[in-house]
Amino acid sequence: MHEEFLNSFHDDLTPWQSQILQLDAMILPDEKWTLESWQNVWNRNYQLHLFVQKDEVQAFALYQLIEFNPTWHLCKLVVAKNHQRQGLAGKLWDYQRKISPDSEIFLEVRVSNLNAINFYLKKSMTVVGLARGQYSNGESALRMIGPRYWGQN
Repeated sequence: MHEEFLNSFHDDLTPWQSQILQLDAMILPDEKWTLESWQNVWNRNYQLHLFVQKDEVQAFALYQLIEFNPTWHLCKLVVAKNHQRQGLAGKLWDYQRKISPDSEIFLEVRVSNLNAINFYLKKSMTVVGLARGQYSNGESALRMIGPRYWGQN
């Protein structure tokens, strides 16, 4: 079965843009980005990783480089519903670790998203704060940061 990771720093993701926007809107309807927001991604300090199999974008992770440290802000980690619970989030996470082993990762996650919180805790992320009312529906987010030196997790 052919699978591959595509990286916006090295690969042309133009053929995949419509699938990325559709997946974002389907999985995160309250947090989907506009076309204008995504156009900024194509032109800025973002790193977008795609997991593609059989010409289908099954998952993606979007990171923004924060210049100090260096730290990557995980903006989105999205897996298509019919591909969830297959380890794709972990594969994308490990891919980022492989290409940026000495960087920290910072993220926000909904307090109600227990599956994601548990995933990040297993990946050695630490809760460092609470962002009250982070989301448009008023829900708060946990702020988490991961270690600079990844080790074996």
